[in-house]
Amino acid sequence: AIKILTVLLGIMFVDDLQETITVSETAVNIPEDSSTMHLKVGEEIRFIDVLYGTMLVSANDGANVIAEVVSGDVDRFVTMMNETAASLGCQNTHFVNPHGYHDDNHYSTARDMAIIAREAMKNETFREIARTVTYQIPRTNMQRARTLTTKSDYMLPGSEESPNKYYYEYATGIKTGSH
Repeated sequence: AIKILTVLLGIMFVDDLQETITVSETAVNIPEDSSTMHLKVGEEIRFIDVLYGTMLVSANDGANVIAEVVSGDVDRFVTMMNETAASLGCQNTHFVNPHGYHDDNHYSTARDMAIIAREAMKNETFREIARTVTYQIPRTNMQRARTLTTKSDYMLPGSEESPNKYYYEYATGIKTGSH
């Protein structure tokens, strides 16, 4: 639910999703074992590409970029996240970062996560991102073009020789997560 809300706020509060943004040093300062889209300090990338990367590969660096673009810094963004969650009716949720990396003061419930997911799926742009299986990020000033593939197993059919037993052909997305 954390990255779902982060991406939704990015969609809601950035006027031009095609705008090119520059990745900061603080955005890529994430724990070593974090999931990442391998953004580089000084990389110039379209904001929409960061939204897709954050959802598809559960990118903690992407979530930080979204937070900084929307609010100027992570702390202000986290305040916005908590205010938004409360306004949606989440009663047992408190965020301390935009990506969900463990913190004892970071918590939610299944009910609150469902509320956030339901709200996100009302947004057409969010639904488009959530149902995406693969996404091509164009070349940036620091990296060649690359293709991202979702980490959500239930959206990947596998191959004829090795079918994915978790694949569900009717899935319309959002994302998996673990703690």
